[in-house]
Amino acid sequence: LLVRVYLRTMTVVLGVVLLGLVLSPSAALAQGRLAGTLWPFPPTQVAHFAAVTTGLIILLWLCGLLSGRVALFVAALGSVIVLLTHTRTALLAMVAGILVGGLSLFRAKSRVRKLFAAAGVIVSIGAITLSGVIATFLIRGESGQQLTTLTGRTDVWHAILAEPRNGFQELFGFGLSNLSFNGLSIDSNWVGSYLDLGLIGAILTGVLLLFVLVNAYFQPLGPPRALALFLVVYCLVSSFTETGLSAPSLYMLDLTLAASLLVSASQTERGDVRVRPPRMTVGRRIASDQAPENAA
Repeated sequence: LLVRVYLRTMTVVLGVVLLGLVLSPSAALAQGRLAGTLWPFPPTQVAHFAAVTTGLIILLWLCGLLSGRVALFVAALGSVIVLLTHTRTALLAMVAGILVGGLSLFRAKSRVRKLFAAAGVIVSIGAITLSGVIATFLIRGESGQQLTTLTGRTDVWHAILAEPRNGFQELFGFGLSNLSFNGLSIDSNWVGSYLDLGLIGAILTGVLLLFVLVNAYFQPLGPPRALALFLVVYCLVSSFTETGLSAPSLYMLDLTLAASLLVSASQTERGDVRVRPPRMTVGRRIASDQAPENAA
């Protein structure tokens, strides 16, 4: 139920983004990257919506829970949106999540094995023939220095790590902020957690991710496990250049959705739907024991 509601909501949001692109292409692509105009969304958030939706749709199709036509249409449209946003983190996280989630179904679904074989051939051909185009897209017009500093992110990270702090601030941070430092975006969940919540907060965030990931690994084969693994891996990969796991955000929503899938899978596996037997007195028990004889 939560996955269906999530996908319907994301479909509406992406539809609003595409409507803004149709009505005002110049405004939607003003920065050279697709952004929301009717409902303001930065390109990174648009990429997040599209990447997670695309990954969930592909895995639902691999599990046999979605028709091929619907999956192909949504996945193709979502992939185009991710490419238009020029967001490398979302693209890499989506591919990694689909890979891990698909591998969890590798033994159980022949469809997964066929898709991975076809994808391997396509990737090999694309790497040979379109390597220049792919490199140009990933570089995004940046210089070598910008690439090595992750578009200036590492400079902010080094400044945060060099910030003087006492023992209490080392353990518990400076308190919740807007995840920026000297007016610059932090763009790292781990550095942002360390700044706001200290070492304790960063460790707890890592434990939270690790707990859901390990729990998903030990679940039985099936759609809940595959979908949960995709969401956790997506959050893990994105956490290196995005913030959100240490505060209410879209990433926390994704992780909560993954946890809800695992709870459902665990209850189904254990058969936790229990019916409480009726309470009986001694007289009623004797009467019930004598019932077959009376009936005879």
